[in-house]
Amino acid sequence: MSILAGGNIALVASNAIVNLHERIRLSQGSQTASSRVGCQHYVDHAFIPIGGWRCPSEEELHLLLQPRLVESQRSEDYVQIHKFEDAFVDIFAPLQRIVERYDSVHAARRFAQGTTMLSAVDTVCKEVMTRFPSIEPIKVLGINVVEPGLHTGSIQRPPVRRYIGLHVDQWRDTANFSGNTISRLCLNVGTEPRYFLYMNYSIHAMRRLLQTDERDEGVVARQFLRHHFECPVVRLELCPGEAYLAVTKNLIHDATTLPMHTFDLSVSFLGGFLPNNPPRPTSTI
Repeated sequence: MSILAGGNIALVASNAIVNLHERIRLSQGSQTASSRVGCQHYVDHAFIPIGGWRCPSEEELHLLLQPRLVESQRSEDYVQIHKFEDAFVDIFAPLQRIVERYDSVHAARRFAQGTTMLSAVDTVCKEVMTRFPSIEPIKVLGINVVEPGLHTGSIQRPPVRRYIGLHVDQWRDTANFSGNTISRLCLNVGTEPRYFLYMNYSIHAMRRLLQTDERDEGVVARQFLRHHFECPVVRLELCPGEAYLAVTKNLIHDATTLPMHTFDLSVSFLGGFLPNNPPRPTSTI
């Protein structure tokens, strides 16, 4: 299936993001993790992208950046990319040094929970509150540390800890959010580009293609992956200091560390951010 067939997620970048078109690659579709050698640590029926990443055609690129307006287009049908100043990455240098010194995901995760890094996260959170309007209280998800070489990086909560593959977020502990538009902002605080994966179909568009009234977003996503496994996955390169903002319960997504040489370091927040709103002027540390 081409990227053209029914996709309605718009990829929007702030003016500080350069050469966006050069950072986009498309997979050859998706497949069950169980059908791939070396992917045994996944939940049952998980899906991962098929490699052979290619550049999008001019027509595909145009529709990714300026998708066809459809009746179902909603304010949450966007992935936005924003640039933070280098100083907001530099404050995570102690964690970067721990990664370089010990090359241990467990050591890095322990250090990420310490006072120094919690203070760094708080600094970024204050900047997020300044730059991005939120109609809900901001929830700090904290620092995520993922080892390189993984098809997808999202993992179950303890005690099972198996990879979940391409998915939509179904947030727990969000009863204090009054609306359904819960956005995730995820900032790259590592030393090399990280790679966000997504499919350019909103949940609403998936329901339309599947001709279903199923309300559970997770069920809809799994049905879509089973029935449209030939649909390409978008891989988007995000440099250090760049963040994506998206309603991640609205689109199938994950991140891959296959192209990376060191650990993927990111910090994430949930809020009632409005993805199509322009950011406020940035502050300085």
